[in-house]
Amino acid sequence: MEELIKFPFCHIDSDNEFLSAIWNERDDASSIPSCNYNTNPNDKLVFNAFENIDDITPTNWNPYACQYTTLDEIGSSLILCKNITIAQLNIRSLKKNFEQFKTFFNTFKTLPHVVALAETWMKEHDEELYNISGYSFVSLPRKSRIGGGVGIYVQKSLTFNIRSDLMIDCADVCEYIVLEIPIDKNNCIILLSIYRPPNTDLVKFNEKFNNLLEKINKESNKKVFIASDLNIDLLKSEHHHNTEEFLNILLSNGFLPSISRPTRITENSCTLLNNIFMNCFEYLNYSSIVYDDISDHLPIVINVNFNQPTINNTQSNNKREYKKENYNTFYNKLKSINWKNFSVYCTPGLDSSAAFNEFYTHFYQLYNESFPLIIAFHNCVSNNSNKNQPWLTQAFIKSYRKKIKTAKKL
Repeated sequence: MEELIKFPFCHIDSDNEFLSAIWNERDDASSIPSCNYNTNPNDKLVFNAFENIDDITPTNWNPYACQYTTLDEIGSSLILCKNITIAQLNIRSLKKNFEQFKTFFNTFKTLPHVVALAETWMKEHDEELYNISGYSFVSLPRKSRIGGGVGIYVQKSLTFNIRSDLMIDCADVCEYIVLEIPIDKNNCIILLSIYRPPNTDLVKFNEKFNNLLEKINKESNKKVFIASDLNIDLLKSEHHHNTEEFLNILLSNGFLPSISRPTRITENSCTLLNNIFMNCFEYLNYSSIVYDDISDHLPIVINVNFNQPTINNTQSNNKREYKKENYNTFYNKLKSINWKNFSVYCTPGLDSSAAFNEFYTHFYQLYNESFPLIIAFHNCVSNNSNKNQPWLTQAFIKSYRKKIKTAKKL
């Protein structure tokens, strides 16, 4: 039996889970329409949690900032700053990939402070077999059967406490470790390494995950990072109810995804499964998806700077004022135009596009005159909605997003 464990997928008992591991098929996503994604990492496939809902978009939200990169490129940018770097990776057997994982470590020019692992496939009391110089390793293997499991490597320059009190709420729906890590006298982070197996009940997970986040949010002034592989494809949140519900739970508790591009790319699909969710997005320096073949999931890396928020104190937006007098002006201008003059463009045989372009030019000119653009300056605010905007509840976000989606269809 010991020899059989070395074979891939030997731990899988279920046919469905076997197919899931190979083809990335999931029961809870069976109702999702298929998407023919371009597998080119440089395409426009980007997840935007606030698309077309500018009213509640955090001022520092930029999903296009997340990029694919190499470790050399990451290292060059880290040498210049004293920030905190967190990496996450679905390792798919630490035993099998340990040598390649150490190579992955050594490729960093500036070593990450924390590395969270999913699917370690370890046994209890095996932690000492996978030590890496300069790091402490905390592991939570799956007890019932082989497979799964999570772990966290923490630089020995950092102290940490295992928060067992926060490792109860979701224990029956996922596998996770919670650490509290003091960074300095002003900053303390809570880090979760979490893995949700495919084909588990997503409705039940959402409920318990929401309870966990609400409990964590009661911790005062704690910056929280959830390094995860939840087998929830955020790119399908528009088409899959339970995925959308998961996203609503994140947003209503003040968390944003730092990764917005696919992390698992195959010949037939691109899925965004790995992420580091955070409730202090204003401190995000950058987020990256690393080109590396250590497993079928790409590693992800974020860098945060607690010394200074990475948002400008002042930003400007061009806005229009829709006052009653502006509407009256627009109405009178439209009324003063002799629209019969446009009938010449409706002569049979003439290009209808020319008629539309002429109409649009006049109409848009009147619109700009009646509702002129005004440059509005405002101060940026934190996106931690549950603390700074208590009215921004899960029910509100859910209703608001539903309204926007309905309007887009009309």
